[in-house]
Amino acid sequence: MPIHLVEGVARIVTFANGTVARELRVDCDDARRRLVYAVVIAPYIEGQMDQAALAMQKALGRNAA
Repeated sequence: MPIHLVEGVARIVTFANGTVARELRVDCDDARRRLVYAVVIAPYIEGQMDQAALAMQKALGRNAA
């Protein structure tokens, strides 16, 4: 499970394997109590997201597509 750390308008995400990604806050809607972040894309993120999706599917008891 990734670890999140908020630093100003950025959220720092550290994955289990030590990979770190930075997400920038792009919107804050107080009325809806909603924050929107955009991932600062790096080549390794795609692989990390694939691994995360597989882990979530396994945790939820679903087969990978």
